[in-house]
Amino acid sequence: MKRYRAASMAVLLSLSGCGSLQAWRARSVLPGATEPDLIACMGVPAEKQYLSRDQSVLQWDYAQSGTDVDLELGIYALKLGRPGLCHAAIRFDRGIAMSVHFAGSVVTPTDPDSVCGRLVHDCLMHRENTKLPADFSNLDILENKPPTPP
Repeated sequence: MKRYRAASMAVLLSLSGCGSLQAWRARSVLPGATEPDLIACMGVPAEKQYLSRDQSVLQWDYAQSGTDVDLELGIYALKLGRPGLCHAAIRFDRGIAMSVHFAGSVVTPTDPDSVCGRLVHDCLMHRENTKLPADFSNLDILENKPPTPP
């Protein structure tokens, strides 16, 4: 029985930090990504703030309700993951991500960025590397304006 409990705890501990690890990786991997690539993998942002003609901050919101994984171990049932909310704010300069920041509320104090990891998961797994044209304008991309022909 002790061996069964030890194995259950090992599985629980190994899964508990997955989301936080992805959020932590996003802070170092996503800078350098282009604005169109991040919109493609994270979806259309909820908010946009233009700091200047070349600089902007885009915010994505992600809400997780319920649990990620339900495990039944004999008479025990484990629910991994908790409801929470993540706000990802990415600062851009001339269409290139410069920094990634997360905020939000998560029920699990031991894994505060777990919900944010779900938001950036696809960008970490399938990041594209689009080369931006010299006349790229961050003002055009979210206003649905067609690009200027070459």
